[in-house]
Amino acid sequence: CEAPYIESELLNAIKRATCSKAADTAGQLLAPWKLLPRDVLRELLVGINRGYETGFAEWVDDATPEVQRVREAAVSMLFKKKGDPSLPGNYRGIVICSVVSKVIASLANQRLKTVVTRVGIIDRSQVGFKSGHETPENIVVLRSFSAALQDRPASCNGQEIIFNNYDLEKAYPSLFWPL
Repeated sequence: CEAPYIESELLNAIKRATCSKAADTAGQLLAPWKLLPRDVLRELLVGINRGYETGFAEWVDDATPEVQRVREAAVSMLFKKKGDPSLPGNYRGIVICSVVSKVIASLANQRLKTVVTRVGIIDRSQVGFKSGHETPENIVVLRSFSAALQDRPASCNGQEIIFNNYDLEKAYPSLFWPL
């Protein structure tokens, strides 16, 4: 997991990085990065690996405009396309960050997914945020499980079984978060 990133990982990260059609905080697009020559990508990879080795300390202390743009992000609110536009709850926040930040995040995300999958930290029944899995699969499993229990009530030892589903998106605005 701590091995330096390699060129194929960088190419995959650029391919997977989100919002390739949206401009970053400096007005740059991700799409042209897919056309960068290999020697430029290798130099970028050297810089990213050096950043990981040093905890990006060089980038934190660097005040040049190019490095400052990498660290910048802009928060913007998008209307969810439903409900009253005058209500703040009908908007969601997005963060617009630099292309370099998107690529670094994509690199780290893929490495983390690989490690988590290899180690087996995520339960097999987890479907959210796993590629190739969808929530409807859990609904089918739940229905099958429920039908099997109805056919064999003795297997429950007379206990009632309750299934819960929590929609945290709806609960979040109403929760009290002490500071």
